[in-house]
Amino acid sequence: MNQEDTRKKKETTYLKASITESILLSCLNGSLFSEIETRLQAIRPSSELILKEYLQYLVNNSFISYHRIKKIYMVEPRGLELLYIIYTQRNLRAQDYADLVIKIG
Repeated sequence: MNQEDTRKKKETTYLKASITESILLSCLNGSLFSEIETRLQAIRPSSELILKEYLQYLVNNSFISYHRIKKIYMVEPRGLELLYIIYTQRNLRAQDYADLVIKIG
């Protein structure tokens, strides 16, 4: 398989900025799943399943990490970069923040 085939197989993912931002901010100092869920519910009500999907995607793509012993999620350098992109896009766009979507991939 060559490099072009690998790029074709990589899927584009769309993440809601409000959910992603909330998760990343929660993970700045390390957070348990329940703490992330509580913060997310205060900002944007969503299901536990959606949160788990976002966490899995963010961990698998090195935006956050999960420390099994402490059972906490921590933001990684790529996550800080993504948070910066979210803030930049929020400031550039006049649209409603709830509609902002981040395209990754």
